Amino acid sequence: KGSPDWTTLWRFAAETGVTFFGAGAAFWGNCMKAGLDITTCGDLSRIRPIGSTGSPLPADVQAWGSEQMRRVYAAAERGGHDVFWVNMSGGTDFAGAFVGSLRELPEVPGRMQCRMLGSSVEAWNEQGQPVIGEVGELVCTRPIPSMPLYFWNDPGNQRYLSSYFDTYHGVWRHGDWLKVDADGGCTI
Repeated sequence: KGSPDWTTLWRFAAETGVTFFGAGAAFWGNCMKAGLDITTCGDLSRIRPIGSTGSPLPADVQAWGSEQMRRVYAAAERGGHDVFWVNMSGGTDFAGAFVGSLRELPEVPGRMQCRMLGSSVEAWNEQGQPVIGEVGELVCTRPIPSMPLYFWNDPGNQRYLSSYFDTYHGVWRHGDWLKVDADGGCTI
């Protein structure tokens, strides 16, 4: 019943030769807190993008992960580039992401680069108005193909409507706080 072994997933990634490695933000933070040196976990140099979701990824944790991957690439003599972070936020309820990454946009640790294609996502203030550069409610103003239409065993859609549409009539309120910056970057 000792402390968790934070090398397990890294060793698995090295053994299987994965090229994309994703985990929750809590995993990244715990690896950093544990003082993990991933260069000791095997050859991870095939990994190109790294994914993070589940909760906001702090900028210092992302910087730690980037530095770890620089050391991995240098040890494999494949230096000269940084790992690309695919930070995203969405939900299992609609099986997708509202905000995420795009390789062509500048990366800012702790932020997602853009709203996802096909997702009409905004941050709304208490008056139900879109705001830029301020924290507001994450809303999706138009349906996306993977949104649920109803819940099973929910007569009259009572639970469904109260879960997503009770605050702003006809507009999906996801339950997260969001800040959309002037450049389109997003912070949850």
